[in-house]
Amino acid sequence: GYSFCVIDNAAFAWDNVKFLLTSSEFYSGQKNLPELVDKLMKLTAKESVLANASFNEFYEKKRDVSLWLSSSMFEGDRDIRSLARILDIDLTDSYVAFFVNFDKDKVSLLARFMPNEKLAKELDKFNSNRKFNSKLLTVFPKETYAVLSVTFDPEAIYERAKTNHYFKDAEQDIKSDLGVSLKEIFAGFGGSLLVSISGFEQEYYGIKPNINVAFDITNEEIFKKIITELPFTDIVDGFYRLDGNIFLTHNKETVLISSMEGVKAFTEGGFKENLSDNAVKSKIADYPAYFFINLNYSDYPQNVKDVIDDELRYETTVRKLLHGLAKNLEVNCINNTSAEVVIQIKENHENSLQALIRVIDEIITEEL
Repeated sequence: GYSFCVIDNAAFAWDNVKFLLTSSEFYSGQKNLPELVDKLMKLTAKESVLANASFNEFYEKKRDVSLWLSSSMFEGDRDIRSLARILDIDLTDSYVAFFVNFDKDKVSLLARFMPNEKLAKELDKFNSNRKFNSKLLTVFPKETYAVLSVTFDPEAIYERAKTNHYFKDAEQDIKSDLGVSLKEIFAGFGGSLLVSISGFEQEYYGIKPNINVAFDITNEEIFKKIITELPFTDIVDGFYRLDGNIFLTHNKETVLISSMEGVKAFTEGGFKENLSDNAVKSKIADYPAYFFINLNYSDYPQNVKDVIDDELRYETTVRKLLHGLAKNLEVNCINNTSAEVVIQIKENHENSLQALIRVIDEIITEEL
């Protein structure tokens, strides 16, 4: 047997092994909830989700908190249908799984997309054995507050995108404006992209992060053509000024957007102490896409702290989590269908869940 109750348009049911929550979107359907609950709670293994291979794979890998979703849940969602149409993909019989784990020094969320057979074959085309171009690491200084790295196959992306009619329209415009085709542009990329925030500048209107962007290239002439069409304000010491202290330069292998200090260091062979000396190097090498951001409030300069405090003066919860719990955040793109978000917590010799509950308790106590 099982127990159940109905509250407004939602029904809750449970027995010794499962808990069920179901609801009716419309008031007229509320009277059928008891009948629906009875049907669902009495399903046999062959009739239930236990007959789904994807669910069983998910259940075998469950963690502290696990969630499995079927694409059938979103069949009526207008935004999802629109996105699928733009990307020219069919999400039918696809699934998404989320796994949350609370470890001693971190909280992790693993997300896995389990596509249908046809979509899986399409996604496989984007799998690449390319390794990140480690030469880009020497372009940026060692210290960083945030990093994004991406390794990709330009030709595979172009081959998939060129069949999309939105892409075809853009291709004609770019060919007309720049005099080069999108195929030539994609072929000119080397397949590695690196972005880093290495510091902050105090300007009249506030704080501005020093954002550095670098990517490798295989055809310098293509990018020379593109660069001549960009809206530069002027050229300083041979570097193209994009805005303020943001400049662009390049050589036969790399295009760099950085501060004047950054582009000058680039022409001299890069920084002596660079990102290859930073712990993020191994993560960049291990994952096709990787993101890191320092959330440790005490690591930031005072003028940045002042801005953070001002922005969060009414956000007690976020401020407490930032000051008392979070150390950094990482996003590891494992492959085309899996990614993991990891929040490292400050050392306090307790499980991350215990630390999270402690901080939440402090927030509630403060607000009482």
